[in-house]
Amino acid sequence: MPNRLTLLVLCFILLIAAMTGCGGSKEATTTPPSSDTLAVDTTKKSDTTAASTLQDTSQIGELDFVQITTDERINPVRKIRDGQVQTGGFEIAAISDDSLGCKYAVPKDWLPSKRVYKNLINYFGNNKISVTLSVARPTFDSVNIWAQVQEAIAFGKNQLPKIDWTLDTASARANASQTYFGRYEFKGKQYNLAFFRRGDYQYNMVIDHPLKSLSEEEAQVINYIMANFSAGSPKIEVPKPVPVAFSATFSSALENVGDIRFVKVDFKPNSSEIPANAKALDELAETLEKQKDVSVLIVAYSDDSKPERRPPVKRKSEADKDFARRMKDYEKDYAKRTADFQRRLSEQRAKAVISYLRGKGIKLDRLKPGYDAKNTGQVAVKVTFKAKSKAKPAPKSAAKVSKSNSK
Repeated sequence: MPNRLTLLVLCFILLIAAMTGCGGSKEATTTPPSSDTLAVDTTKKSDTTAASTLQDTSQIGELDFVQITTDERINPVRKIRDGQVQTGGFEIAAISDDSLGCKYAVPKDWLPSKRVYKNLINYFGNNKISVTLSVARPTFDSVNIWAQVQEAIAFGKNQLPKIDWTLDTASARANASQTYFGRYEFKGKQYNLAFFRRGDYQYNMVIDHPLKSLSEEEAQVINYIMANFSAGSPKIEVPKPVPVAFSATFSSALENVGDIRFVKVDFKPNSSEIPANAKALDELAETLEKQKDVSVLIVAYSDDSKPERRPPVKRKSEADKDFARRMKDYEKDYAKRTADFQRRLSEQRAKAVISYLRGKGIKLDRLKPGYDAKNTGQVAVKVTFKAKSKAKPAPKSAAKVSKSNSK
């Protein structure tokens, strides 16, 4: 997969070079702007709020005009850049959701259709357009992975042009470390995606509707909703990633280098002791027993544990600014101690898992402990090496066998 991805990225770079350098082809361009200044619709008063601060003066490149196979009107970043984010005539409600820790906009008429499922909110206001908002703890940097995948695939296939993937510019959405917009078609519907990464959380927005069904006003309000989302800090308990259950196909999923699966091990906080019920590890041992030619890296989580906190207490004669400085130093030191503590605990847990697997007959040279701060809530098992199978000697032919027996 990495080789294929590298090849696709190289092809993508060569495509750009062919289209931009040395009098290259302009076939992909369909009436580009006549100047570097972005066209702005001055005939209408832009009905924007937070989106009005997101405009920038980036030059639009020719690849923005590659044909898109889904509804081209759904393009919130382009609308932001052009100053054309509008409500489509819908009366908008600005929502501040304290539990999810985010701000967003939806038509007021859709509010009665709101449904809440812990860390997820859904609106299905007009029996056509569905808006789903959620917050989660990603098991990997999924926003960044999305961007890399889109950079490698054929350009213009059901996705926004490259220039419109993110809002990471200095003049853009400073409250999110990463943003990704995209869209795709599936079983008669178009899904418009927006991922906002902030700290340890990822906010996801999915707006879906039937293909070729939107009025101009509905297309505008979808852009408006996506452009006015603001990521914050959730107050609800955000569920940890759902562990991948073992199944009959698990053994085949650990056949090749790079194959990875997650195992649920219910360690007690601050402990590396294997729990009494370790059925998942028993099944892992059975899998490794069948796949004798693979070696794996064991990475255990530790984000459920932290060292004891003993913050400083303000002294009677201490000035507020001096106490604030001591408190700041303490928090900085506590963050470092937490990182060191979690690293040590993660390594201890990984070694405990390895010790358990050795007790089940798995050889030590096939098991290696590791650490990854982003591994949350589960034990990760990744194939790092696969031994080459020894070729079996060819069986003797029947003629040679009979000749040998006759001697």
